[in-house]
Amino acid sequence: MQSKEQSELKIYIDNTDRYKEQPLWKYILQSVEESHLTGATVYKAVAGIGSNATLHTFDILNLS
Repeated sequence: MQSKEQSELKIYIDNTDRYKEQPLWKYILQSVEESHLTGATVYKAVAGIGSNATLHTFDILNLS
């Protein structure tokens, strides 16, 4: 029995990134589905530190 080689690709995007009038994450998932890849997952970060060492957080109070 042969085993298939597996790879993992991580793509970091902003929640506001768009492509052709739709969220970029949705476009990426549709592309994965159309390419018959074995899986994909979208994660939403609560907080992180960017390349410029600035803390970024998701704060519900900033949406209003």
